[in-house]
Amino acid sequence: MGDLATDFKYYADGKVNNLYDLKSKFIILFFYEPGCPYCESAMAILKKDEDFSKLLNINVVLLAIYPDGERKIWEQYAENIPNYWINGIDLEKTILKRSLYDLKASTTIYLLD
Repeated sequence: MGDLATDFKYYADGKVNNLYDLKSKFIILFFYEPGCPYCESAMAILKKDEDFSKLLNINVVLLAIYPDGERKIWEQYAENIPNYWINGIDLEKTILKRSLYDLKASTTIYLLD
């Protein structure tokens, strides 16, 4: 049995949400930076993978989080995030300020169960 993931607030779909509010067997946390070549490469691989896309429709939720909190940049980049992912932003930069997750490099991906 593992540790509980740290809860945090994020803005998506016009409202503030919490990680703990997501209900799914598995949650993929995908921390990204708009324009980051490694992030875009990882996104391209995941978008093309049909088996991965099928999983997202069954037991997996993917929460893409831009932790740097720059809303204008996030909004301009939103079209690059697949519409079947949850695209969120940490407007208060709490994830970074409190070091809630180890984000030494982008892309950083966590699998939560």
